Amino acid sequence: MPCTSSLQTPAAAIQEQLKIDFTTYTTATIAIMIGVAVLNATAFIRGNCLARALGWGDKAALEEKKRHNKALEDYQAAYAKYTRANKGAGQAELHQHGLRLQTLQLGAS
Repeated sequence: MPCTSSLQTPAAAIQEQLKIDFTTYTTATIAIMIGVAVLNATAFIRGNCLARALGWGDKAALEEKKRHNKALEDYQAAYAKYTRANKGAGQAELHQHGLRLQTLQLGAS
C-alpha cells in the first residue's frame, strides 16, 4: 500500500497495513467459525430428521440398545468364566513375576 501522507514513515505504513490485515483476517476467522457451527447444527438436525423419515427412529434405537445390552451381558459372562478358569494359573504367574521383580530389585541394590 503506498504511503498516503508524505509525513508517514515506511515503518508506520507497514504497521498500519498490518493492523488492517489483522482486522480483516480476524473478522474472516470469526465468520468461518460461525459458519461451521451453523453447518454442523444443520447437518445434525437434518440427519436426525432423515433417520426418522427412513424409520430409524426410536424403534431402531431401542433394538440397538437391546442388542448392545445382550452383547455386553454375553461378554461379561464369558469374561467371568474365563477368570474363574484361569484364576489359579494367573495367581501363580503373578507370584513368579513378583519373585522375579524382587530378585531384580535385590540385584540392583
